[in-house]
Amino acid sequence: MIDALPESVAIVEINDGKSLERLAGALKLQGVSGDASQPWTLRPLHAKLLERLRLANARAVVFDLRFRKPTEADGDFAAAIAQMTAANIPVVSAMPTLDASSVSPVLASQLRLAADIVGVPYGAALLGHYLAIEPPGAAPVPSFALATSIALYRQDADAAIQIDEAANQLEVRFFVPDAANPRKRNWLSDRWSMPLARVTHRPQADARLGIVAGSRLAEAQLPMPSDTILRAARMDYASVFDQDLAAVQKRIGGRVVVVADGRPGMDPTLDIGAGRKIPGYCAVAASIHAAIRGGWVQIPSSGERLLFIAVTCALTAALGASARPRLFRGIAILAFVLVIAMLIGFIAFRVLGVLLNPIPAAIGAFVTGAIGLIGRRLFPTSKPLEGTAE
Repeated sequence: MIDALPESVAIVEINDGKSLERLAGALKLQGVSGDASQPWTLRPLHAKLLERLRLANARAVVFDLRFRKPTEADGDFAAAIAQMTAANIPVVSAMPTLDASSVSPVLASQLRLAADIVGVPYGAALLGHYLAIEPPGAAPVPSFALATSIALYRQDADAAIQIDEAANQLEVRFFVPDAANPRKRNWLSDRWSMPLARVTHRPQADARLGIVAGSRLAEAQLPMPSDTILRAARMDYASVFDQDLAAVQKRIGGRVVVVADGRPGMDPTLDIGAGRKIPGYCAVAASIHAAIRGGWVQIPSSGERLLFIAVTCALTAALGASARPRLFRGIAILAFVLVIAMLIGFIAFRVLGVLLNPIPAAIGAFVTGAIGLIGRRLFPTSKPLEGTAE
């Protein structure tokens, strides 16, 4: 499923400040600086980018950027966002401190806002992505992935999120604000229930992200995309303008476009081991793909694996004590194959960083065993005549 990421998500990344200044000159935009320390000056370019992405039939646009400081260009940028919304193309951006007040007010009124959280890698094969964060005493805030999937599902509605820690799942209910009373919610019948890998509690605060101690994080897990897959999904910011519209539409048409700053030091990287690091926005792209294409995985815990092995061994021993040795041998072989398949998958994930699914091997072993038992019933082997040598 993760191999199909380039078919659903495109990553447009800023790689070179000089190319941005060249592009601004060609578009006759004033005040644009390629200096990475002045990212707010790029908003005139972002407005033009949205126009280009709208013509290229993007499905949605996610800015993995922070729009804190109000600028004179915010009016044009907000107008471009409004045009995208009118064309049923949602535009999502981050709340740097989990608070809409941390975003330029002109832009905040037009954007779909999301929490600036990513997740944690589990080796080279698995990414634990935070779907939502719930500060103490406040409503949960969706991540980029959840906010994007909600916007794509019902552009005309908003959603209320609930983290059910007891059931280990995330509940999403949709509503439409009342036109006469914006505080009133007209609830819709639409509802999501999403299984979680786990719910964790943040023991320490993070002032940079506005996370307070005691916040709850709803985590889902997805396979980590390979470098080859990510390269196929990435394209340079300036190339969106330099290439003809047909070529751009081929790369991003019908896809969610993640816009990010790939210059050194502009986005945190995830160290996933074996000397491999990926930008945080690539993890965001992978999680958006999983959210809209259903690519979450459930990895059994060590306790669940041990319980499975114990129950399998107990059942095998119980059958061994019965008076049917043939049935015992068949079941014992099947149980042995199941346990070995699960152990191989666990070792491959932990040691080699490869995520294997033992279910096909288990089904294959079960079907093979069942066919063998049925065959022996239907076509029993002939017994030798009494008194003759076998």
